[in-house]
Amino acid sequence: MNVNKGGWALGLMVLLVAACSQQPDNRPLGDVVLRGAGCELLAEQAVRLATGVENLRFNGQLVHGRPFPKCEVYEKLGGVSEGDLLFAVDLQEPAMNTAEEEVSSRLKNGFPPIPADIGKGVSGSIRDSDDDQVIGMFAQTYRGTRLLTIEIYKEAPGRDRKADAIEFLRQLGPVLLAQTSTPAS
Repeated sequence: MNVNKGGWALGLMVLLVAACSQQPDNRPLGDVVLRGAGCELLAEQAVRLATGVENLRFNGQLVHGRPFPKCEVYEKLGGVSEGDLLFAVDLQEPAMNTAEEEVSSRLKNGFPPIPADIGKGVSGSIRDSDDDQVIGMFAQTYRGTRLLTIEIYKEAPGRDRKADAIEFLRQLGPVLLAQTSTPAS
């Protein structure tokens, strides 16, 4: 029996090189952008991982064939009933102040900045107006006139809501803030 040891070794070497050249996905939530998923853009698995809730109900809309200006995610309790708000993405063009003024004002008020590689922005606590208890975390950035805010109200055990909100912002920002605000013709 004559076995071609050189061919076998070459094949093994090609497999090892291919395996080593693939970069592992070190993002804490994996890929959060998935076209056609929740609210037409959010990967449901990423929202499940961040909130720890398995049954989700996405409430979002398409505007002029583009993804939502707002997406809210609730726990699906059965049928059409929904539980508490778990997660929200809000894309807007502020009417009162510019997007830059909104972020600058929060920075001046002591909110911590987001990592510089994402852009200029802030993150911090969402507090209940009645008793000042922390009820969630947010991260916010802007490009031009558009302001993007991520809010996470429920976190899975062992997760960090603020870090997860920043990661959603990091991945959704380039997609949502790059879109034009004029309707498609």
